[in-house]
Amino acid sequence: MGGYPVLKKWLGYRDAKRRDGRPMTLAELDHLRTMVHRLAALLLLHDALDAAYERAAAAAFTTTDLGLK
Repeated sequence: MGGYPVLKKWLGYRDAKRRDGRPMTLAELDHLRTMVHRLAALLLLHDALDAAYERAAAAAFTTTDLGLK
């Protein structure tokens, strides 16, 4: 996402070498699965999210609209 290796970074902190050889817990594996699902959803929604941002930015209030100028 945005060039940041989210999953690689997260998994790096849970490497067995850093944990005295202990594997990830079921809770950690479940969290990993959840992250993968959320990242996949964001990737699938990419075009729709970009379009929504463009529409919102085009219709944004100005300082004049808000009575600040």
